[in-house]
Amino acid sequence: VEYTAISTDWGSVEYHIDYKIRFQDNPVQKNYYFLTVGAVDDWDVGMVFIDYVDPVFEMQNQDMAETIAGDGALENSWGMTFDDTLINGMDYEMTVKEEVQFLTEGVSVLREIRLYSVSEDYYKYLRSVLKDKSREDSALGDLGFYEPVEIFSNVKGGVGILGAQCCARRLVEICRQE
Repeated sequence: VEYTAISTDWGSVEYHIDYKIRFQDNPVQKNYYFLTVGAVDDWDVGMVFIDYVDPVFEMQNQDMAETIAGDGALENSWGMTFDDTLINGMDYEMTVKEEVQFLTEGVSVLREIRLYSVSEDYYKYLRSVLKDKSREDSALGDLGFYEPVEIFSNVKGGVGILGAQCCARRLVEICRQE
């Protein structure tokens, strides 16, 4: 994790954080992933908004990029899906970004990075839920104008999802720099 402190005009400090996540993709099979970065402490109020700037997200999630922020950004507090189309078999390091504006002296924040390996059906389900959520949170969605999204289900004659996941976790502490 790399971060820089930037003093603002109004006397506070803003932290620009680059999370670098390294993992090895299995070249033998098609792999599907879901990445989240979230707050660990209960006192850490507010949502953690992560900017999913890495090419693996941008290429595969363009259908959501325009609706989330209206500017092509993939920033949200839920997480983001991707598959191994660009990285098949690679030892890959991805980057996601965050801005933190509320650190006070002697206080640090904890973030938990979770990289899930998910089954194909679970990936399809997560993509449909994220797409639906991005439409709701769009500029027009806030006004109630958006196309409905069909939520993926692999249950025949019913609703729901049967899927699998495996998770790797890492805690990161971000301390105030003087």
